[in-house]
Amino acid sequence: GDTRPWTQRFQEVTGQTKPTYPPAMALLSNDGSYLATSFRGRPVYVFDMTTSSPLRACYRHDTMAREYAVDGMAFNRNRDVLIVSYGDGELVVYDVCTAELCYRRQYIHAHTLACSRDGRILVTGSSRGTISIFEFTWNQGTSIALIHRIDSSEDGIRGISFSADSLQFADIRGSQCRVWGPEILIGGVYDDDSDSSQARALETTSRDAEQAAKAQITAICSHADGRYLFCGGKMDM
Repeated sequence: GDTRPWTQRFQEVTGQTKPTYPPAMALLSNDGSYLATSFRGRPVYVFDMTTSSPLRACYRHDTMAREYAVDGMAFNRNRDVLIVSYGDGELVVYDVCTAELCYRRQYIHAHTLACSRDGRILVTGSSRGTISIFEFTWNQGTSIALIHRIDSSEDGIRGISFSADSLQFADIRGSQCRVWGPEILIGGVYDDDSDSSQARALETTSRDAEQAAKAQITAICSHADGRYLFCGGKMDM
């Protein structure tokens, strides 16, 4: 394939010198049109892959000195937003086209993020094993409301993947994979000002863990038609 100089015009567009070190994290949107990168001590940069040049710099604060490391990112191309989770626990929603900070929520501590294919739901997983389910709200979908939470004292969430119909998602925790289908994913209307105390909670039990498969799963990906879930691990399953 072609090699693209994706940092060209960097200083012209961002007003900053081009980083001399590799990004700590990079995420390509599902349609391949945008690339989000996180460099240590800098804002998140969004690049337009059709022109191989940066679009915007997404600032959480007014100075780069206050930028924390990024733990996870996810695009929602249905809403044209980028969701970023920072090391201090804050979850932020940016408008991809304008880099405007549209929404922020503290104390989420998300280490992995995934958006449903219909663009309606965001699921996050923490290092403490907690899964939080958000719905994109407002007409533009630039805000999120917490609608469901799955609490667990087990291993941290290492990966999340949605089914093609957006009604189920799978997670990796430790060496196990679990498939969830909360009724909350079917649909509903929620108040944009709802908080975590109003969200429905489902607590997993030790019995659930005993019944889970013992396979050493470390990666998951759903097929486009939603009929299959590919799992891989140390035993090359």
